[in-house]
Amino acid sequence: MDCSKGCGLMGAAWIVKDEKGIVLEYSRRAFSDVKSINEAQLQVWLWVLESMKSLRKNKVVFLSTFGDIVEAIEKPALWPTLQFEATEIKRELQSLEAWELRIRLLASVRCASFIAQSVRQLGLMQSNVAAGHPRWLDHIDQSIYENIAYLLKVIKDVRFDVEVNRSWLWILRYLWKNRNTFIFEGKLFEAEEITKKAKEEADVWFLAQQVQSGMDKMEAGVIEQGAHGNVQTIAKGCVLCEFDMDRSKGCGLMGAAWIVKDEKGRVLEHSRRAFSDVKSID
Repeated sequence: MDCSKGCGLMGAAWIVKDEKGIVLEYSRRAFSDVKSINEAQLQVWLWVLESMKSLRKNKVVFLSTFGDIVEAIEKPALWPTLQFEATEIKRELQSLEAWELRIRLLASVRCASFIAQSVRQLGLMQSNVAAGHPRWLDHIDQSIYENIAYLLKVIKDVRFDVEVNRSWLWILRYLWKNRNTFIFEGKLFEAEEITKKAKEEADVWFLAQQVQSGMDKMEAGVIEQGAHGNVQTIAKGCVLCEFDMDRSKGCGLMGAAWIVKDEKGRVLEHSRRAFSDVKSID
């Protein structure tokens, strides 16, 4: 089921499979004015059981994420507050020839979860019972893998802009993250948003590598001269100390650093420090 706390609207779905895992039928239904999670679970259970009896399914294994209800049925002493719901459900279960209750994680019943989410996410309010399964479910994983395959194919294409081409690893990450977000939360991001986020993260990463490379050169004593190319000459036996600062006006945070070089321009030491609560430039 997929329940909205704000408006009391709930979507629910069930899928019936045979012993080979082949989908036989599925159903979707919208519920309104649902006041609590216990009431929601009870309504869904009673609807599912009524549907099974109508379809003449007399031997049923029930898979759901309703772990507390299942335990209340099988271990009443552990769940005294759910005994009303458990009693109602057990009464309906007795009309079946054989039944078994199993608790599963959401990933195990994700197809039923998708159908339930379509009530609120896609506005599919009309109840239905149909043979087979919704064909749009076939394309969820397929489209993701097709995107990844295409991306791997074009990453070495020199016709693409360098900044776009170097972002492919982050695009892969966001494609997979978007898939998982859709499966477990029912949310989708547009392609433009995925590309934008991937490019931003790639730019930050490459900038960090440039900074690190510069620090490595400084530590190795091979740092290049300033932007104007002026060579600072100092007397033999002396050292050159260069220092600067970077200050944020808003929060009073400041960073400062110094570098010590010998007369040949080789870096001997360097240091960095953060200062807080800096109130003025002076």
